[in-house]
Amino acid sequence: MVEFRKLRSMGESDFVAVTEAGEIAAHAAVVLDPATDAGELEGVGTRHAHVRRGLARAIALASLRHMRESGVRHAVVRTEAENGPAIRLYKSVGFRVADRLHRYVRP
Repeated sequence: MVEFRKLRSMGESDFVAVTEAGEIAAHAAVVLDPATDAGELEGVGTRHAHVRRGLARAIALASLRHMRESGVRHAVVRTEAENGPAIRLYKSVGFRVADRLHRYVRP
């Protein structure tokens, strides 16, 4: 079951997939910015015991519906370039790569 959890501060919402036993199996946070009509999908993840069941996809789609219903016109998500499972998930729900952020670390 995917459910919406109460609003946090500053336009943040949580979406969770809950097992029949009440355990959170997958989670995502949504941050809305009404000033720019943009929304960000953050932290989509599934607990290891529940992977490959479509829960992350269900969470992502519920989050995107919430954004659309809230008036969001642009949705963004960020992930590491090497995170193949996340990239496949995001592409499967309609995201495309728009840019890349290069990080520089000083030893």
